[in-house]
Amino acid sequence: LGIAGIAPRATLMPVKGFPREGSGLDSDLWRAVLYAAENGAQVINTSWSCNPLCPDNPLAEEIVRLVHAMDVVIVTSAGNHLTDVLFNSPENMRETITVASHGEDDRPSASFTNHGWLVDVAAPGGGPSDDRSVWIARRNILSLRASANLDDLLSVGDDYYRLSGTSMAAPHVSGVAALLLSAQPELGYESVRRRLRQAATDLLAPGHDPVMGAGRLD
Repeated sequence: LGIAGIAPRATLMPVKGFPREGSGLDSDLWRAVLYAAENGAQVINTSWSCNPLCPDNPLAEEIVRLVHAMDVVIVTSAGNHLTDVLFNSPENMRETITVASHGEDDRPSASFTNHGWLVDVAAPGGGPSDDRSVWIARRNILSLRASANLDDLLSVGDDYYRLSGTSMAAPHVSGVAALLLSAQPELGYESVRRRLRQAATDLLAPGHDPVMGAGRLD
């Protein structure tokens, strides 16, 4: 209702990792990831990261490797701190597909998106706006409204909300991964990752670059 999804016939498995208050431990979320994989999820979207940095995350890394061994695709947001994903785990792992953000102008979301050579692709996450003060303008990804979303300036009706961030970008990639697997169920993680990178539209320097990875999701 209200939003055109990328993979509208995909079966979703909503897994609640945090309590009703909306905050909790990183370990709660990674237990939820393992639960999803053990219960049949083929693509898992992880739109969160440590704040501001955690170059080592032993629990996350162990679970990512376990899930990777099950050939489940993990898509993760790059983060929103204008820093290199090299310094955040598990975004810096090859076993995750790491997603940066771009705006409607096909340029990187310069006011927030993380970057680095370990970024795989970029996807719509808000913008354009290089000015952090223009926060309403860059929040142009229509999202479901949660109980914590109370700012009337960003509300769209009663059910939707304007947001921005790599947490908005990563689910686009998860949707395309679901489409790939619906067409070719035999594809494993490495094949999905390779096809996402090969099909990306190269927008900046030729080839893989440290801002948008292989380019814009296509």
